Amino acid sequence: MLSYAVVGASRGIGLGFIRKLSSDPANKVFALARNPSKATELIKFVESVDNKHKNVTIIEMDLNDLTSIKNASKQVASATDGTLDVLINNGALLHQERNRLSLSKYPDEETLENDLLAFYKTNVIGVTHTINAFLPLLRAGKTKRILIVTSSMGSPEFARTTQYVEAPCYSISKSALNMVIVKFAAALRDEGFVVLGVSPGLVKTLPGSADIVDKIYGGIVAKLRNYNPNFEGVVSIEDSVERQLSLLHKLTPEESGALIHSNGENFNEVH
Repeated sequence: MLSYAVVGASRGIGLGFIRKLSSDPANKVFALARNPSKATELIKFVESVDNKHKNVTIIEMDLNDLTSIKNASKQVASATDGTLDVLINNGALLHQERNRLSLSKYPDEETLENDLLAFYKTNVIGVTHTINAFLPLLRAGKTKRILIVTSSMGSPEFARTTQYVEAPCYSISKSALNMVIVKFAAALRDEGFVVLGVSPGLVKTLPGSADIVDKIYGGIVAKLRNYNPNFEGVVSIEDSVERQLSLLHKLTPEESGALIHSNGENFNEVH
């Protein structure tokens, strides 16, 4: 039996992790969501007839609230006698109305500063606090594994190669997050931890046909193919989750700190 805590579990990739992990009745799965009462997809799954094993516990946790993070870790600890085997952070600030602006096209300095701070607080500080809050539980766990869902958009090489100027605040925050991953990996390697950053790929989290999705993602798809000739296009949530979990469980402590795509390619080895 393994215990998993999944941050950002209300929908999309996070809910995909919950579906996959809870399919094994031996697993104990904690779904951490910022506003559980509004996590309709998650609630529907947990309460569905198909969820026969009832091995999912929903816990409130807000990445922007340190007290909330600490309370969530305490709730998990009370349910597991103080242990946790795997922490998966899928929570992030992703979209915002000014994502299509470049840094030089912002309407004013104050708006730019506020956006930079908002993305940094959630995607960097929030994740850092989360890892630290759950670290005592992970140290007492069997597998000592941390998976952080990140993005190749946080790679300077991606920005340089593609000349992709959009989503600057998101990209900057993910670049900082990638360093957080590497720093935790270095600090925890001697304890046998595996800390892994995975870019999930361009995942079909929006409804609609493949043609509609390709149209929505059109610009970024072309950039990604320029960056990585092996880019396969939009993938399903199920495929992305399967690949990420496979990587998480096969990597060794010597490989801890890797920043890789869900297909196994390193961020800096795609050409």
